[in-house]
Amino acid sequence: MSTTTTTHGIAEQQALMIEQLRTVHAMKAAALRMFDPMLRAVEAEQRNPDMAEVVDLLDNMLGAFGEHRTQTAAHERALLRRLEQLDRRPLGRLARGAAAAGAAARARLGAIGGQNHGANARDAFVYEHLEIALLELLERLATRAGDVETARVAHACLVDDRAMAAKITRNWENVLSLALASKRIPSRRPDDG
Repeated sequence: MSTTTTTHGIAEQQALMIEQLRTVHAMKAAALRMFDPMLRAVEAEQRNPDMAEVVDLLDNMLGAFGEHRTQTAAHERALLRRLEQLDRRPLGRLARGAAAAGAAARARLGAIGGQNHGANARDAFVYEHLEIALLELLERLATRAGDVETARVAHACLVDDRAMAAKITRNWENVLSLALASKRIPSRRPDDG
């Protein structure tokens, strides 16, 4: 393999890595827009007397998603900082808007039809896995392109996103209880007797 081919291949990998970094940054910025309406709805339900039987689950949900919102904001800042260090800009407003369209649509649906805990958890679960896939590719691209710092940033984000996806997985029964309680449907589990 010639030096020209090797250099050309690395340059292409770096260019692809930059595009992936910009996409991941846009996804994290979009994720931040989804958190606030959901967190406000959970806080409102904590004060709803009809939800008294599941207030502990609402507290747990608020804590978990509130903590992950803080992590996501830190991810967005770290990814932006990395773009700046590479002398690159985030995606333009139009492209960021396209990346955020799903988040905005989800937030509007929640505002129109009320937040639904099952849908919130489902959407968060799907979004976490999309972020995980994008970050996996970013980490691998950065490693191949020799960009250790971008690989490190991607890996740090991955750790938090995998933990959040695992937390949602462990709590599907609680999510179901919240969804049923919010519709005033008895939330007894089969093993409750």
